[in-house]
Amino acid sequence: MKRSTGILLITIIALAFHQGLWAQERPALKQTVKRAQEQISAAKANLKVRVSEYWKALIAGNPDKAYDCVEPSAQNRENRSRFVSGMSKFQFIRYEIKGISIKGDEASVTVRREFKIAPGVIPLDPGILHQTLIDRWIKVKGKWYAAYNRPVLPFSGNRRKRPAPSVSIPKQDTRKRGGETKKENQE
Repeated sequence: MKRSTGILLITIIALAFHQGLWAQERPALKQTVKRAQEQISAAKANLKVRVSEYWKALIAGNPDKAYDCVEPSAQNRENRSRFVSGMSKFQFIRYEIKGISIKGDEASVTVRREFKIAPGVIPLDPGILHQTLIDRWIKVKGKWYAAYNRPVLPFSGNRRKRPAPSVSIPKQDTRKRGGETKKENQE
């Protein structure tokens, strides 16, 4: 009986000690989580300011100023000219930041924008267009920049042809058809 009482007493003391330490660790853990949340909030706020600078410049019809928000490694005369020329084909009306996701020094910013195609760019006037896109941003030396993408007109022949992510491309059929082989078809 004395032995089981001793074990029970040691168990109660161990639990009390553990509860005391856990109670002391919990505020430190809460502070760490709070600091991390504050850092994320500050990073999102800084990125939001930068994204707004970029889109406000485009809405004001100043793609040259918007290009200053493009990543420094892409900033050269040729890319600037291409960017300004491409963006000048649009008349941006409005934008709205729908979401921001940050992972380290990279971010994805979901933006809904309204725009028109500049007169004379395409034969038809489609009116005001709405588009939601995800822009990639990177942090360089503590400052956020838009990742450079060569501007492409949404209705022109120079669009990159990519299948939608949910579409699978079938493999070429190399089986014999109708009892004939490829050599027989060539003759």
